[in-house]
Parts: sequence; C-alpha cells; structure tokens
Amino acid sequence: MKRKLSVAIAFVGRSRVVFLDEPTAGMDVAARRHTWDLIKRMSPGRTIVLTTHYMDEADLLGNQIAIMSKGRLKCKGAPLFLKTRLGVGYTLNCTIEPAANVDAITNVITTSVPEADILSSVSGEVSYRLPMGYVPDFPDMLANLENNMQQMGVKGFGISVTTIEEVFLKIGHDEDD
Repeated sequence: MKRKLSVAIAFVGRSRVVFLDEPTAGMDVAARRHTWDLIKRMSPGRTIVLTTHYMDEADLLGNQIAIMSKGRLKCKGAPLFLKTRLGVGYTLNCTIEPAANVDAITNVITTSVPEADILSSVSGEVSYRLPMGYVPDFPDMLANLENNMQQMGVKGFGISVTTIEEVFLKIGHDEDD
C-alpha cells in the first residue's frame, strides 16, 4: 500500500519530470497492472524516468529503454529498435505427440529457414530459434508445417518475437563473455 501511495504522490502537483524507482516491486499482479495503467494515463505531458527489473514493465511503459550491465550503460533505444537490432530473432514452439518425428519437423523448418536452431526438445514440446533475416520466408515455412502437422505428430505451434527480457539476457551474457 505504501508503494501505491508513493506512486500516486509522485504525480500530485503536475510535475513535468517524475522519477519512479522500482514502482511495482513487491506488488501482486493485479496491483502491478493497475499501477501500469495509472503511469500510462499520467504520462502525457510528462517525462517519467523509471527504473525496473521487470522487462515486461519496461517494454510496456518505455518509449526509450536503457539497459545497464555491471554498472555501465550498454544500449538505449525504443523497444522495437532494441528487439530488431539486438534481438535473437523469433521463437517457434511446437507441441508434439510422444511419437512425433522431430527430424521431419526440423527438415520442414530448415528447408525455408536454413539457419534455424533447435533450442530445446523436452516433454512434448520442441522449440526453434528463427533469425530475423528470414521473416519473408516464414509464411511458406508455417504453411508447410501446418499442411504436414498430422504426419509429423505436431499438435499445434506458435511463433513469438524476441522479448526485451531476451535482449537483456543477451547483453548480460555478452558482458560475461
């Protein structure tokens, strides 16, 4: 409750610049969403500088995101810019039957996207990393996958773009290297 009150107080007085340090830390999911809505409603006409460890919060609220690692600024930009330039691509997740032919699934995918990599193949799901440069080839790959689902033992599949979380982890991993 104190954190919610602190966020509300920060917007009293119509300040043009508002600093919020971890405004949703320790809040339950519903309270976080409510606070995000409040911050979005209060943002027009203001500059809000927000620190957070929640990458979904940064992605949702940030017009510009700066990522730090080991006390140093590593990158800054709009969420879409960071995902495009520093992202690891797309992730294709296939839910498979126990007797699925993973080699056949991989063959269908790598026919359209030769640089696709298997990320994991664990208990009924196989995941692939698809590089950004092959986006124009995705429709053919997905159509082939959909047309051959039953023969290969695929129950369903979904594709998702790089998240800010993945960009953050990649930058942290590159720092360790």
